[in-house]
Amino acid sequence: MVRDAFAKIGSPIWSRTGSSAEDDVVSEMVAEGKIEIGMVNISQILTTPGVDLVGPLPPEIQSYIIFSGGVSTKSANPDPARALMAVLQDRRRTTIRKQGMEPG
Repeated sequence: MVRDAFAKIGSPIWSRTGSSAEDDVVSEMVAEGKIEIGMVNISQILTTPGVDLVGPLPPEIQSYIIFSGGVSTKSANPDPARALMAVLQDRRRTTIRKQGMEPG
């Protein structure tokens, strides 16, 4: 994904970067000084001590992960589940935004 983003903008920086198959360690590698720049989910950066979020990638190379939820038609208590889905979809939810996510 990151390699594709650099290719889209024609950046030669890819040859000077390190990467990890496990996204959750990229921000830790930055915090430990093993690499200077890391690109990973914003929520991962925000929850790693010693790493500052510079900002999201430009829209032309940004990619999004969309999470979906549902309530089983066989649920014994569907109302609490529906209430949770409503809270998660509320665009005003600052808790979701503070974690680097955008409510649906």
